[in-house]
Amino acid sequence: MIYKKVYKFFSQKDGSQHIASTYALKGLEKIVKKNNVNFVFEFGIGIGTIPYLLGSIKNELIYFGTENNGYCIEQLKLNLKDLETTFSYNHLHSFEEYTGNRKFDLIIFDGAFNDSAFLRKNSS
Repeated sequence: MIYKKVYKFFSQKDGSQHIASTYALKGLEKIVKKNNVNFVFEFGIGIGTIPYLLGSIKNELIYFGTENNGYCIEQLKLNLKDLETTFSYNHLHSFEEYTGNRKFDLIIFDGAFNDSAFLRKNSS
C-alpha cells in the first residue's frame, strides 16, 4: 500500500491543499498494479503526488503531464527529483504540446478538460 506513504509524504508539503485524496491514490495504485500501464498523461499535475505514486509503483514509466501554475511547477521539480527509478517525466504547459504518435495506457484528469479529440487520438 504505497499510496498511504505517498499521501502522508505529500500532505505535509507546501501546496498540498489540493493533492489527490487517499481514495483516488488507492484506486490509481490498483489500476497500475493490475494493468500493463507504461505510458501516462495527466492533466493538472500539481506538485507531483500522482506521478510520484505511479513512479514508485512502476519503474520505467513514461509520464507526460500539464501544469501552468508556476509554484506547482517548481515544487514538482523538487518533489520528483528524489524518485529513484528510471521514471521519465515530461512537463508540458498544454496538452497541445504533445506531438507523439504513441497511445497512452492511462490518462488522468485532475481538473477541467474539454477536448475529447485529444482522447480519441491518444488513448488506447
